[in-house]
Amino acid sequence: MRPVDVMVVGGGPAGAACAITCVKQGQDTVLIEKGTPGRHKVCGGIMPMVCADILKEDLDIEMPDEVMCSPPTLGLFYVPPSGRQFGAAMRNYRLLNINRDLFDQWLLRIAESSGVNVLYGTKFIDFRNEGVFKVRARQNERVTEMQSRLLIGADGVFSRVRKLLYPESKAQTMLIAQEHWQAKGEFDDYFYALLKGEITPAYAYLIPKDGRLLIGAGQSRGHHGRISAPLRRFTEWLTEEFAFQPVSLERKEAWAIPYNSLFGGDGNAILIGDAAGFCNPFSGEGIRLGIESGIMAGEAVAQANESGKTLSSLYLQQIEGLNEFIRRTYEFSISLTDKEREEFVSTELRRNSLTPC
Repeated sequence: MRPVDVMVVGGGPAGAACAITCVKQGQDTVLIEKGTPGRHKVCGGIMPMVCADILKEDLDIEMPDEVMCSPPTLGLFYVPPSGRQFGAAMRNYRLLNINRDLFDQWLLRIAESSGVNVLYGTKFIDFRNEGVFKVRARQNERVTEMQSRLLIGADGVFSRVRKLLYPESKAQTMLIAQEHWQAKGEFDDYFYALLKGEITPAYAYLIPKDGRLLIGAGQSRGHHGRISAPLRRFTEWLTEEFAFQPVSLERKEAWAIPYNSLFGGDGNAILIGDAAGFCNPFSGEGIRLGIESGIMAGEAVAQANESGKTLSSLYLQQIEGLNEFIRRTYEFSISLTDKEREEFVSTELRRNSLTPC
């Protein structure tokens, strides 16, 4: 079998954005995705507005209404340790409120219509580098081998590609618990970000989404206790501060996100999105960084073809800014006391013309 130019492992936003970028540059691109079309991805489904601009400017695609939830945009409301009365809603700042499953499906449809060969239900097993990458994958209970000149791991926080590239390294993660509630309360159209160390040293949030309220809380793996504990504390606090009245619990779910473990790649194999560790340690948002890293990877592919340099050497230059942002944000977030969290919200109030509520 003739080697393809690029093989992308993983069909999330990072992998899809990368594959679209590659195929637009004339690269014969295969994307393998272990899930089937329509698979559920556990996620809060919040993105900064700039994501829509990135997709339009870099990939020439516009987000359709069908991937948006109700309300389609949310403001940002910071709640400091002292409580709601000292909270702040950021003026003129909006976030996109998406249905993550529909968003991923849409991006993969764009990839397919652009010329990417998307192989669903195909689970990556391993690879050998013999000048070209010989990739083994399982599809319909059969193991197949495919060949590619370049390999891009976009297979998530527990990336198998990363484990093969960095067998001695262990990626640090944060656990997130999330619940979908039919509930009442004194909430407006905001993404509520709670910064209170007694509830969780990481972060907690509430998102209005399609008539439900999503509540979530994070906890690094270094902390003892069940991940459900900070979520219970958060629910109790919401009852006190926002008159949260649960009606029925529709779904409980948990997942992990990268937490300050950064990996770029080696030779002609690289990592993007969660596989590379690209997630904001302060907010937990990773879709934007995934899309950006995917586009950067696609651009590095074109540069590698033109220059003859290894893909990783060019990609590592591209992502220096992302790596530095994550390192700085991590150092900031892990050092915060509740007093400093209070000062952070107060500073944001002054610096960004926030409106006290």
